[in-house]
Amino acid sequence: IDSSNFNRFANIIGNYAGIILVIFSTIMSSSDEDSQLWERPLNFYLGVASPCVFGLVIANLLTTSLKLKKPERVTVSVECCYQNVGIATSVALTMFNGDDLSEALGVPVFYGAVEAFILGIYCIIAWKMGWTKAPVDASFWQIISTSYEVEQAEKDYAESVEVSLRGSSEQKPKDGGLEGDKVWGTSILSWCIAPSMSTDDISSNNEDIIQK
Repeated sequence: IDSSNFNRFANIIGNYAGIILVIFSTIMSSSDEDSQLWERPLNFYLGVASPCVFGLVIANLLTTSLKLKKPERVTVSVECCYQNVGIATSVALTMFNGDDLSEALGVPVFYGAVEAFILGIYCIIAWKMGWTKAPVDASFWQIISTSYEVEQAEKDYAESVEVSLRGSSEQKPKDGGLEGDKVWGTSILSWCIAPSMSTDDISSNNEDIIQK
């Protein structure tokens, strides 16, 4: 749907749905006394968190070596390590039951916490370094509540329309004075009222009108 208002509304709804899913997953992952999220072995925390950390580092190195634009580096880096834990949670809820369910849900819940913490710090640093589209001097609450991608798309569209209209107006002859205006007007008139006439006939009619 080509509507900026709908895009903003859908973005808000998606954010609330994500928050509710995270809360639900956290409660379910710690529902069993033998599978508490904060009582897992050390290799669980290292194994789950390492893809996020290494993915962020490697993505930054690769995008920098490829000389991508700074906002593009941030985008690629975030996309490489920010996984959709909602899908993993849904799969776990479908495939497991009982103790296995609480244990399986611990993986997306902990990974989601890790990526939220690491990417939150990374995005704040990138914002303050001028690597994002958000203004460096804007307030924190302003940048997290504003969709700069949507605003930039609207601005680019408005500029493209302006350039197109300016280009159309510049096609009008400038060196003929009143005669140039006649040529411009009669050409449009001939095109409107005589679409079936040949090019030579239209040119002849234009010359007759100008001479008059």
